[in-house]
Amino acid sequence: MRERLRAGTEIKIYEDVLSTDADMGRSGADVVASTGDNNITWSDVEVPMRGADYRTSLADFYLDNDEERLLRLEEYIDNALMVDKAVVAGMKDDPEFARRTAEYRKTHLIHHYNLHLWMP
Repeated sequence: MRERLRAGTEIKIYEDVLSTDADMGRSGADVVASTGDNNITWSDVEVPMRGADYRTSLADFYLDNDEERLLRLEEYIDNALMVDKAVVAGMKDDPEFARRTAEYRKTHLIHHYNLHLWMP
């Protein structure tokens, strides 16, 4: 499926920027990948790169496994490409799609709010 989804799209991943070795010097504006003309910055993928324990020190805050980071970035890229293709196909104007998207956003917002209630 990934090959079909990515067909015709040039994808570049900058593993040196994504790597754990770059954690201390990386900014949110640093580009970790590009898909065609779109850049994906560290701030775009920062949340998926978090480890299980959000309260650890900065050194332990993000995943310390470069392969897992790459896997999560690949998933992010695939999801972004699916959204782009759905918009091009006109799904953005479909009332059912709009209803489901609104429900997802509401659920996501509630989850995000509840998550932060538990964090000190």
